Amino acid sequence: MDKRLTDKHAPDAPPEGGIESLAPRKRPSETPAKATPPVNPGAAAAQRVDLSTPPIERVSMKMTYFCITFSVLLMFLVGSLSLVYTRGVVLVSEIDLLGASQPDRRFGQLERQMLVAQEQIFPVAPGEPPPQPLPQSPGERVARGTFVKAGSLDDLAQESSYVILHELLDLNKALLSLQRRVAAYDEELSYPLPGMKSAAQGLGIVGAPATNGDPMINFYCTQRYNAADKPATPEQSNIYMLGMNMAQVLDQACKYNLGYVSTSVPSVREWSYRIKEGIEPYGIWVLPCLYAALGSMIFYMRLILDPQQQNPPFFRVAHRMSLAALAGMIITWFWEPAFGSDGAFNAVGFGLFTFAFIVGFSIDVFFSLLDRLVSISLGAVNRLGTASG
Repeated sequence: MDKRLTDKHAPDAPPEGGIESLAPRKRPSETPAKATPPVNPGAAAAQRVDLSTPPIERVSMKMTYFCITFSVLLMFLVGSLSLVYTRGVVLVSEIDLLGASQPDRRFGQLERQMLVAQEQIFPVAPGEPPPQPLPQSPGERVARGTFVKAGSLDDLAQESSYVILHELLDLNKALLSLQRRVAAYDEELSYPLPGMKSAAQGLGIVGAPATNGDPMINFYCTQRYNAADKPATPEQSNIYMLGMNMAQVLDQACKYNLGYVSTSVPSVREWSYRIKEGIEPYGIWVLPCLYAALGSMIFYMRLILDPQQQNPPFFRVAHRMSLAALAGMIITWFWEPAFGSDGAFNAVGFGLFTFAFIVGFSIDVFFSLLDRLVSISLGAVNRLGTASG
């Protein structure tokens, strides 16, 4: 057989150079690929979990500045309103102290005693000038020729009239001072924050005009001295009330620069009720809520001191502050029944506002208190059926 025919049906012979010559030759620019390490299924799963959770956001400067600004605002509100509340409490205590002595009745008694002393101890005839002050010693009286006149006067009654006059003047000053302070405090209750009155006037929001607390008798005395050259008519000089000549009463008030007469002394009890009504909202819900909110703000201020802490979301800050303010207001509802007679609690020195601040700082104190009250209530309910048995 022809060898060429046999080679035609035989498989292709490898070219020269062997089998390696059949593989594609590498180009000089190509680099060999690195070997891929084996994949760990557990590590891949952990990597997928980390990718699914958001990264922890650290405390930002924006949140820090927000907490600082809001804390300063709360401190301004708490300080201003606490000052208004404290002034009202002090003013009420002074009014109640003066009211215990019944100043309106005492003023009328002193006024009538002064009129009697003026008529009986220091009589002055119509048209005569008032008597000169008497010498203090008998020797001076003899030297001045007034010993006989002084002998007709009772020195003890004269000294008593001086005491009555000084007591009347002191009572008048106390009433005038409290009346002016009450008028000023009424205006302060209308504009409790600094600059609030100026802002209201700038916006055209003006309330009722505030009174200066001066009594109306000042107007009467001014008009009477201006018309001193005009003779008084009989109708004006013969006005009596319960046997007292009111013209003499008014003249005596003007003479000694008194602010009232017995029929115009204001009611100090009404002052007390008015001030208490004004400060009641501050003590019941305004200040407890603000103190509790300030306590919760201090909690977050302490939290952001650590830069590694997670940035608190705004909604959590708002939620905690609202919860603290609500807790501070709820505390006032059962403050007196729960802690008013507790000697151990009062010995610590806690007041309502202090306790509201602590509740705002640690809300767990409030929940512990509620749990304690719930357990006490359950114990009382469970004993309802066993008391009669």
